[in-house]
Amino acid sequence: LKIQVVKQLSSGLDSSIAICEGETVDLPKLFRNADPGGQIKDSAKTGALSGNVWDSQISGPGSFVLYYIVGDSITCPIDQSRFEIIVQEQIDIDSPGDQRDCKFDLLPAIRGKNTQNSTFYYDQPGGKGKRYNPGDTIRATQKFYIYGQRSGYCSDEDSIVMNILPTIMDSFYAKDLCSETSFTFGNKIFNKSNPKGQVFFPNGSVNGCDSTL
Repeated sequence: LKIQVVKQLSSGLDSSIAICEGETVDLPKLFRNADPGGQIKDSAKTGALSGNVWDSQISGPGSFVLYYIVGDSITCPIDQSRFEIIVQEQIDIDSPGDQRDCKFDLLPAIRGKNTQNSTFYYDQPGGKGKRYNPGDTIRATQKFYIYGQRSGYCSDEDSIVMNILPTIMDSFYAKDLCSETSFTFGNKIFNKSNPKGQVFFPNGSVNGCDSTL
């Protein structure tokens, strides 16, 4: 057992930390050169301090000041240090899910919490690469990253795949037909006066897209 007698206890250095709403902080991890055994005080009495843990789910977003106090003013002088906890609002993206359409599709609207004017589509994660906006036309299958970032807010990211299916164009030949023969193909009649042409079949291909023969 080692007992150390000092003239004065130290509450350490002031410090601050920024966290996202919903997170918790183990406050002793913020101590810098502080002696143990003191008390943490929430002078605003927010209710977010439980023991040595700060719960931002209770405090909500904002800036909060706490104090770490050592000494009892009798045997040791009182010393205190200041902690500032900055709880930032979270950008929270509602994923539109993967999209599927024929020939082309439009990037869907981005919805969620704090996404307006801060969240866009990118072709690389982390808000890198080429930026796309909701409503942009996509003509080939591609993965997009939805990334939201704004000063003073916690970022968020999601991803979707735009599946663009091709329409089908193919040829059909009818051979060994007599000149007086006519036949109906789709919604058109072919005969010697109308020997060739195109027939359009809405949603007629196996992938559900249109087809033209």
